[in-house]
Parts: sequence; C-alpha cells; structure tokens
Amino acid sequence: MAITMTFLAALFSLAIWIPAHSYGVLIFYSLIQGTVAGTFWATVGVVGAELMGLKELPSVLSITWRKLDDKTEMIA
Repeated sequence: MAITMTFLAALFSLAIWIPAHSYGVLIFYSLIQGTVAGTFWATVGVVGAELMGLKELPSVLSITWRKLDDKTEMIA
C-alpha cells in the first residue's frame, strides 16, 4: 500500500503539478495529492523501527524531521 501511494504521489506531481498553468489545476492537484501525501508520515515510523530498531527510533525520527526542516529553512 505504501509503495503504491508513494508512486501515485510522484506520478501526480509529475503529471499535474509541473505542467499546471492555472489556479484551478493547482486546486485539483492539492486535493488529489492530499489523499496520498500522508503516506510518508504513516510509514516513516514503521520503516524506521524496522530498519534501525525500536531503541534507535527516536533518533531516526529526529534526524528525519531535522533533514526535512533544513529544506524548509532554505525556502523561507
């Protein structure tokens, strides 16, 4: 399920968001992308625990969130 939703998120971004030239298309993209984008947040904890173990999970999540924040700080 997570692989399918991640694939759809990438597909929607490439097929809808990049060629969008109107506000209506962007609204459509945000509605469609919102249905599949939450997959990352639902699976990051499970995948982190499986790869690194429960003992290291808080560190893995902290590093993941920090790396995502780095990109946000560069934009702002």
